[in-house]
Amino acid sequence: MKKAIMTMGLPGAGKSYTLNNNYDVTGYTMIDPDEIKKEKADYDDKKPSVYHEWSKKEAKARIARAMANDENLVIDGTGTNVEKMYKQITELQADGYTVEILYVKVKLETAIERNAKRARTVPVEIIHEKFETISTAYEILSSIANKATVINND
Repeated sequence: MKKAIMTMGLPGAGKSYTLNNNYDVTGYTMIDPDEIKKEKADYDDKKPSVYHEWSKKEAKARIARAMANDENLVIDGTGTNVEKMYKQITELQADGYTVEILYVKVKLETAIERNAKRARTVPVEIIHEKFETISTAYEILSSIANKATVINND
C-alpha cells in the first residue's frame, strides 16, 4: 500500500531529525520546499523568500509526479496551512495512500532558540504566529489522517 508521511511542527522543532531517527523512509520521495530552494545556484540562506513561491509550486509538481508513479512520500512542512494540508490529505487518500501525520511538538521557547542557531532562520514573529495555530491545525488534520503521531522533541 502506498504511504505518505506529512510532517508538521514549528521551525526548529526537529522535524527532519525526528523523522530520520524514528522512521525508515528508505525509498520514499522526499518533498521539502526548503530543500528545493537550495537547488537554485544563487540561493542565499539569508534570503529564502526569494524562491519561496517557486519552491511551493515545484513541491506541488513533485508531489503530483510521485503520486502518478505510485511512490511513497514524505511531505515536510509546518502544517499550519490547514486548508492546503486538508486538500493534500484527501487527494492522497483518494489515490489510495495511507496518510500519517507526524507532529513534532516543541515549546515556543525551544523553537525560537533552535531557529536562532540555524543558517536559514525564520522571523520570530512568524514562529509566534505558527505557534498560535499549530495545535488547532493538528486537531483538524489528525481527524482525517489514517494515522497521527505526536513526538515531543523539547
